[in-house]
Amino acid sequence: MSEIRLHERAAGKKLLPEHRQKNPPIRPATFKKTKNTEKGGIPKPNTTGECDSSLGKGDAYHGAPLPLEKVTATRVQRIKDPNPTKDVQRCYPPKVPALDRSKRRNEVHCAKIHPLKHEKSDLRDRREKEREKICQVHEALKTDLEIHKPPIQRLDLAESNLQCAPAYMQQVANDREMEHEALTSRPQAAERRVVELEMAASAVTAAQKEAEMFFKQLNDVTLQLEEKTRSFNDLEQVNTELQEKLEALWTQRNNMKKRICKFQQALAGREVLKRRLDNLRWIVTAANLERDTFAEDLSIERSAWKEEAQQLTQRVNQLTEEKEQVSRQVLALQNELGELRRKRAESRPPTRPSLAEWQLQAQAYSTQMELKNLKEQLHIQVQENQRLRLQNVEQQEQLRRLEEKAKDQQEIPEIPGFTCVCDPQPEEQLALLQDSLHRVSGEKEGLTSILNSELQELRATCDLHITSNERLSSEKDALQQHLQRQTQLQEQLKQVQAPTNWGDPE
Repeated sequence: MSEIRLHERAAGKKLLPEHRQKNPPIRPATFKKTKNTEKGGIPKPNTTGECDSSLGKGDAYHGAPLPLEKVTATRVQRIKDPNPTKDVQRCYPPKVPALDRSKRRNEVHCAKIHPLKHEKSDLRDRREKEREKICQVHEALKTDLEIHKPPIQRLDLAESNLQCAPAYMQQVANDREMEHEALTSRPQAAERRVVELEMAASAVTAAQKEAEMFFKQLNDVTLQLEEKTRSFNDLEQVNTELQEKLEALWTQRNNMKKRICKFQQALAGREVLKRRLDNLRWIVTAANLERDTFAEDLSIERSAWKEEAQQLTQRVNQLTEEKEQVSRQVLALQNELGELRRKRAESRPPTRPSLAEWQLQAQAYSTQMELKNLKEQLHIQVQENQRLRLQNVEQQEQLRRLEEKAKDQQEIPEIPGFTCVCDPQPEEQLALLQDSLHRVSGEKEGLTSILNSELQELRATCDLHITSNERLSSEKDALQQHLQRQTQLQEQLKQVQAPTNWGDPE
């Protein structure tokens, strides 16, 4: 486990410069190096002298990059900057208590982070001290083993010698038998040989005693080794427990980092919510202004449409009256023509055109002028109808644009993946703004329905005007036919009068 941790530490030290290059530390506006406490993992700065200029401080800061703990602390300090809170107090006075609560929470979390950092540094120091102790114990055990290696080797040699001793004793016994046989003949040599054998036996006994002593020493060494192995196992257990504690502290540190990241995300989300609130307020104000302008335009257009409809109805009534008058005049002219024909058939026509003919000609001329005026009025009315159609098309396009804007405002997308614990006031304001948007959209829908109904009415009136125009055009055609007939009758009258004029001088 210790080797794995050492490898992990070496890999972490290798990855630290890359992490610092990718994510450089954020320096606050006024940075000043402070001396580290005795139990801190941050290296002490140079105490040769302090630079008064801001450039010296910046160079010193860039020369010695901050660790991750200090970077997070500076980020928390940046979050606790009072300037944005003052701006928010000025802009949003009802959000001041919520901001104070979030500020207090951040201060509490910062106060929790500092003792955890101290505990982490203390645990790191303890771990290093325990590692040093374990290394010392390992070195002591190694020295003990090196000290006990030569006696163990000697004992092994003695054991091998003792294993070889029975064969040697048999040879000695055989030699003794041979010598005994020889000593029977030589008693003095036998006595000497006996003394030598006794000396050899005493040496063998002494060697056996030494071997027993060596075996006892070996047993003692083995017992000591077993005790030391037991103590080493105990130390390994303690080391594993400490490693588990350290891993738990690392997990706590990671959890704290995650919580800090969540708080930072919450603050970022809060800023996003503020921006969204501002956007929604601006949208609501713009929608209200559009609604007011649209209502004013509707009222103005409604009044204009009513006036135009009244004028059109008046014109239609006038045209119908004029048409009736023209039809009456045509009938009267037809009756007068019939009477004139009847009179001409009864009596000889006068040499000169009578007053009735002159009146008929004047009436025909007046009817022609009236028909021209009616044509001009019909042309003007057709142009007005086309203008009304164009206005209807423009209003429909405006309605379509307003409906699209309302749909776009209703379909504002939410922030994906945003889950944070924020103050309830922005959410309430969002709900109020959404309600106001729904209300504005409902009012817009009502206005669109009113506009649609009015457009339908206008279309109906336009259709009526179109039908009336078609009827007037048909009546115009009929009047033209009547005029043609009258012109034909006038030509016939002229043709009838011509022979009478030619016949008078005869």
